[in-house]
Amino acid sequence: MRDISFIMVIGMLVLQGCVANKSLSSDEASIKALSKCPIRDTFTMYEIPSHGAIGDAMMIAALQTTGNDGGFYDDFSSYVKSGAHNIGLYSPNTKKLEAILLHTFSKYPKDGLKNVSVCVIGVKEDESLLQEAKRTKAQLTFAP
Repeated sequence: MRDISFIMVIGMLVLQGCVANKSLSSDEASIKALSKCPIRDTFTMYEIPSHGAIGDAMMIAALQTTGNDGGFYDDFSSYVKSGAHNIGLYSPNTKKLEAILLHTFSKYPKDGLKNVSVCVIGVKEDESLLQEAKRTKAQLTFAP
């Protein structure tokens, strides 16, 4: 039984190392947003918190299997409906941010985000996000 526990602990540590990435602080994200995002009129910056490598990996798995995004889609659509059409998104875990944003875009109909500008802070250009942005007509900017 001890051998199985030891293997599980080693496996979790390896998983944490694979999932962990260099992240920006909130201040660094704000500076990137101001310097690289197309800011016009008002700019709403939304931070998606990280719950550690394992917690984020579980959240991504839940998102991909059950569609549970922790309420992000509802928050995002509330911003859009309230007139916030210039949105910056940041998360210490870029993989989590990519998964949540891809899921959110996929829930919108074709042309459903027309006139909405989204700046993804800390994430390199991603083809699947670009395709969903093109489909929904969202203006997508990456600020790696």
